[in-house]
Amino acid sequence: MNNNNMPNQTTPKKPPHTSNDESVVASELTYAPNVVPFKVRLRNITLSVALLIYGTFGVVTDNFVIPGKHTVVTLYGYPAWIMYGALLCLVANLTAEIIDHYDIRNNEGSFKKFEAFTRIIGCTLFILALILYVVKHDQDYVCEDSVILKTTSEKIGVTAVAYNRYCALHNPLNAIEPLLQVAMIPSTYTMPVKFIVAVNMNRTDIVRMYWNDAKLTLEYRPRQDKKGMNALPSVKSRSPVPVELIDVSSNPVVQETRHDKAAQ
Repeated sequence: MNNNNMPNQTTPKKPPHTSNDESVVASELTYAPNVVPFKVRLRNITLSVALLIYGTFGVVTDNFVIPGKHTVVTLYGYPAWIMYGALLCLVANLTAEIIDHYDIRNNEGSFKKFEAFTRIIGCTLFILALILYVVKHDQDYVCEDSVILKTTSEKIGVTAVAYNRYCALHNPLNAIEPLLQVAMIPSTYTMPVKFIVAVNMNRTDIVRMYWNDAKLTLEYRPRQDKKGMNALPSVKSRSPVPVELIDVSSNPVVQETRHDKAAQ
């Protein structure tokens, strides 16, 4: 047999592995899915459900309450809906960590990017909602003055007006407690007039208000339910005349306060 007639047998060549292929294989072999502890998953699920219920109730009732350390902020209207968007971003952030636990694919980077994105959007919406809340609250806050006492000094041509100021959202009659204040206006002015506060009564009631020459005298007593709460009138620096404050409660104290002293 002539070996020259036989076809040449060649060994098939294997495609060479590149460094990229080797790194991919190595990463797949060494990859371990992200494990989120059960307590963290339970916490995130509970928080997500509670926040969704809380936020949905807030926007539906138009009374979205944000608790704070010393006070609460109540959002309504479009600021409440923007805050609801911030809350949804927080829920998405919490949920992403749970989904990452059950996703065995090597895509941790995508989850981290998603969490960072929702965090940035959520913080932006949160700040925007608070700014718009201040703007809307200022627009909707309405005040109304009700005069209770008035006395005029013909000698200096000044009228002292004591009035209750009722302030509340939309309707001033919804005010929980009015502010008792005293204003000074020229005696030639006719009502109604915009009052400029000269004396804040600060949780006290006026017993008598009268002129003593060119000086206004205010006899007052602290309200029964406000004792021990810094119940003391204060005279503004812009008061055009001297003001004498007399406490006529069980331990009366005379406090003569001039507007130049109040400015110090």
